[in-house]
Amino acid sequence: MKLKGRKRSARNDKANTMDNQIVKLLEDIKRLLILALTKQNIPGKRIADVLNIDPAIVSRILAPREKDNKRKTKKSRKKKK
Repeated sequence: MKLKGRKRSARNDKANTMDNQIVKLLEDIKRLLILALTKQNIPGKRIADVLNIDPAIVSRILAPREKDNKRKTKKSRKKKK
């Protein structure tokens, strides 16, 4: 009977791994959708309303890109001096 328990836990581990992969994929799709909509000049608040998520999530997704742009700008200014 212990073998059956092991098989079940192995199946559960495999199912959990697959579930985690699906969740990650869906999060990536959501991130791409938000980025595409913001490129079309749709406000983050409107995107959050449609996706039924908190507006802070939209700004968190967009924030790293804006920080990277600021860093590049600062570096290019330093090189010019």
